[in-house]
Amino acid sequence: MKVLFIFPPIWDINLTMTLGIPLLSGMLKSQGHDVEILDGNSMFMNFVASKEFFVHFENKIEFFKQCLQKEQNPFLINYLKYYIEMFYAHKQYLKPFYDKNPNPQKTLKELQDSNINLQRYYSMLRSLISRIFNNSYNSPSEKIPPQYGLFHDWELNNIYQKIVNFNPDLIGFSTNCPEQFLWSKLFAKKIKQNITSKIIFGGSEIFHLGNRILNKQYFNDCFDALIYGEGETAFKLLAQNEKFENIPSLIWYDKPANKFVINKAKQENSTLNVAYFTEENNDNITVNDVTYKHEGGFKFYKPNYEGIDFSKYFLPQSIINLEGSRSCYWNRCEFCLYVDGSTYKQKKVDDLIEEIKENIDKYNVSKFYFTDSAIHPEVARELSKKILENNLKLQWSSFLRLEPEFDEQLLKQMYNSGYRVALWGVESGSDRILKLYKKGTNSKTNAEILKKASQAGFCNFCWIMVDFPQETIEDLDLTRQFVINNFDYIDYIQVCTFGLYKNAPLVKHLEDFGLNKKDFNFEGGIGNYNAPQEIKNYSRQIEFEFKQMFREKMINWACSSDIIIKFSTITK
Repeated sequence: MKVLFIFPPIWDINLTMTLGIPLLSGMLKSQGHDVEILDGNSMFMNFVASKEFFVHFENKIEFFKQCLQKEQNPFLINYLKYYIEMFYAHKQYLKPFYDKNPNPQKTLKELQDSNINLQRYYSMLRSLISRIFNNSYNSPSEKIPPQYGLFHDWELNNIYQKIVNFNPDLIGFSTNCPEQFLWSKLFAKKIKQNITSKIIFGGSEIFHLGNRILNKQYFNDCFDALIYGEGETAFKLLAQNEKFENIPSLIWYDKPANKFVINKAKQENSTLNVAYFTEENNDNITVNDVTYKHEGGFKFYKPNYEGIDFSKYFLPQSIINLEGSRSCYWNRCEFCLYVDGSTYKQKKVDDLIEEIKENIDKYNVSKFYFTDSAIHPEVARELSKKILENNLKLQWSSFLRLEPEFDEQLLKQMYNSGYRVALWGVESGSDRILKLYKKGTNSKTNAEILKKASQAGFCNFCWIMVDFPQETIEDLDLTRQFVINNFDYIDYIQVCTFGLYKNAPLVKHLEDFGLNKKDFNFEGGIGNYNAPQEIKNYSRQIEFEFKQMFREKMINWACSSDIIIKFSTITK
């Protein structure tokens, strides 16, 4: 079967290809299928970041002016006027940007020796693309003729033409944020009537949307089915033309029964369950038990990056994503989605070494980011040892848990093997909060490990969480003091507000925390906690203080792409 995977606009600012699509591609290729990857995000970003787009935009505005003279529809008159006004309002910002940076690759080459300037370029680019994208795709496009769309011609001549040329039997859209889902929905609606391919949507945005995704119009106009959670089994069966009712982790619409059908995910391979998409008394939903056994048990597949042009990403040095494990070896945190039925699986270190060697030889890339929830200390020890034994010249990065096993000897060995950027889930400086939420860490040990890691040469990126249920002013003060005391050992920081996944352990015993579901604003698969106003005010105050503290270290506050840029620019 011919399968096309599309990574849609707009995912950050085109730094690297995420891992999901290459994994699915690698799995299907190993089954003998003809697979292509279309990185629509990279194509879109390269277009919008070039001076060619400014010329296109300017020409489109002249066309809109002509249309305005003939248009009779009041809605479309206002739409055209809005675009024309928006262009001239932003022209004073747009033209100097494109005059100074006519080509993203040329600009990156000039700036790669200066990390601060490079990050400022990314900051400008992010702002620019956000303005253009949001103004272009958030209009009620079903009322707008295609010729009035700012990107209609570009989509037709690039994305759509590549689909026509390949003529796939199956198209998969990977949507990982609201912007990607919005673009995919609108684009799929444009093409669905002109092609015979089955269209499948997947990605993390599916469970973020939760039951809001169960919309008949979506299934009629945009896609044939959805995949939630891990997609290897579902895509393997889709590529074998298996019936929808026999495919785990699939959501589809049964027209004769007038019901949405949610096929249960296979338990050992699932990080999600049907609770994300169902509500009480949902009469139009059927939950379907699907039995499927992996032949020989769960299997890791090598990601396939064939067809990816790494020179088109906006990084001085390209980064390839790999995985060493699935789920989390700790698997106990009260707020985590991995705890409910997800089994931890670890790839053999020898297999990882072979994958690294293949990617270095094939793509001439020497920077690798491991997408694992956290690399186990013993795996880090074995992996770094074998990197050194094989004399591999590379740099690598990952999430790590703040475990005492990360002592001076192991951290130094990791650094010598090329480990450079560590991402740590600190969460809180309060031992009471860490214990309450079963993090299995404490503030004293956390501080010691951050110091040792920094002294070993690591760049430390720390996540802090605020607005925990039952968090007090005193707890927030302890978090504030932890960051102040360890400022010299923290290079980047991101502050997040507490969010609760629908299948997290805490949901099953909210009453133990003096809570109920009404205390959370569940929009889709994640609920934001309605913290007391006093706590909210103080946590925002602390976040502002951190922003001031780290302004010399971080250009884009609370933007995790900063750490990718940092990793790319490290040369030693």
